[in-house]
Amino acid sequence: ATLAARPQSSPWLSEAQINREHFEEAMASAIEGSAADPTITEGYLALGRAYAELDQFSTALWPLQTYVAYRPDDARGWAYLARVNVALHQPNDALQNANRALEINNRLSLGYLARGFANCDLGDYEACRQDFQNAYRYGTTSYWLDMGFATAYFRLKDYSEALNYAN
Repeated sequence: ATLAARPQSSPWLSEAQINREHFEEAMASAIEGSAADPTITEGYLALGRAYAELDQFSTALWPLQTYVAYRPDDARGWAYLARVNVALHQPNDALQNANRALEINNRLSLGYLARGFANCDLGDYEACRQDFQNAYRYGTTSYWLDMGFATAYFRLKDYSEALNYAN
């Protein structure tokens, strides 16, 4: 399909709105675009991401599960699903889904970030710290990455490093 043939509200518009941190608009675009053409699998990813960015994690679960069912080769789908699993306190599912993402793309920062939080929840703080190091290596720093590092170092009893990241 050409760009002109795509609906005004689409997963691509939603993706752009998420990247600009216009999450309410992104959710509306994803819902409208998915309703207009539910066969566009990217719409499920856009919808799940929009819900997750709005901290509506239980609502984000089904579109992300649908997306990975149709697109099992997309590492981002698995990583976002892992992120939602972490937020829903499902660390074993998060670990499994993050590992799947990283099997597909071993340079995906979001996969390491999600797996790091899953490992922290499971009490493996050294693995958690290593995952955050890889998330930083393949991505950029963020609030969540800094908080992850702070948590890992605190649990490893390296309080000065924990404070460095917390600040």
